[in-house]
Amino acid sequence: MSTPSHSYTEQLVGCGYGHPLWRPESERHQGVEVGDVGFLSDGCFVRIFNALLPSTHPVNAGGVPEGFTCLNEGLESRVETVATRSISTPSVSSQLEVGDGVYVSSVPATSRFLWSGKRGAMVFLVDPGTQKTIAHTTIRNYIHTNYASWVALAAARGLDLSNEGIVFISGWMKTSRWALATFSKTDHEPVELHVTPQMTMGEIFTFPGAESTSMSVDQRWGPAEDRDAQSLERPQNQTLFIQYYKCKTRNITTPPISSSPSKQRVRSFFVKEPLYNDLPDPLDYALDYILQKSSAPTAILDGIIH
Repeated sequence: MSTPSHSYTEQLVGCGYGHPLWRPESERHQGVEVGDVGFLSDGCFVRIFNALLPSTHPVNAGGVPEGFTCLNEGLESRVETVATRSISTPSVSSQLEVGDGVYVSSVPATSRFLWSGKRGAMVFLVDPGTQKTIAHTTIRNYIHTNYASWVALAAARGLDLSNEGIVFISGWMKTSRWALATFSKTDHEPVELHVTPQMTMGEIFTFPGAESTSMSVDQRWGPAEDRDAQSLERPQNQTLFIQYYKCKTRNITTPPISSSPSKQRVRSFFVKEPLYNDLPDPLDYALDYILQKSSAPTAILDGIIH
């Protein structure tokens, strides 16, 4: 049976922003940062260490891989303001959004949408958001050189990760307050979806007039208010989407040369894409295809699923 985090990820991963996190409060004190090396677990990202910061930095207090060196050469970063207020599946359309894209107060008014499918998902940015990405060919070279030491560090910490379970964060979308939901019903009849982001009371996602419809709704909002609710100085440390590189290695037995015994050769395959955690990852199919159709030692897939 699909969990809420799986359903949410499956529906929003193709929106073009990266891998959606069901738990945006992941690494909440700093939020997820570019250069983080870690893994996905039940809708959140867990940092192992950060490759852009020195070993003495507090973020790396838990330790770094053996032979660690920072990746800090030639990186290009881009920071943009998020222009939209809500990101949802195509089955959810805007019917009437009050103040869409304009934050006229600390708590926006109710926004109304029309949902016409059997399944849907949405993340609503209560406060404005920001996107950041880094890019450079040195990232792939750095991963190729150091990936084995990352796997060793994870194993030393008792982390039971698959060979391709470790990712390198290359981008994120963050905000300071958010609400998200995944929902389903038994028919395609359109119903209204209201989003009222009063962060300290009641449900944020409601479906007025659909009381007789068989429906399932899972929703979350945050962060938990641990400061003055009227404060406007809220840090953008809530991570809604992440982008990353994924490295996949396998052993390939080469044909014997003369009378020499067969040798083992390791090939690496890099993916800068969201993945589905333990859901089927379409990128794995693409990597398998490259393996079958070419003899290239390295296959690189770059981009966002749309």
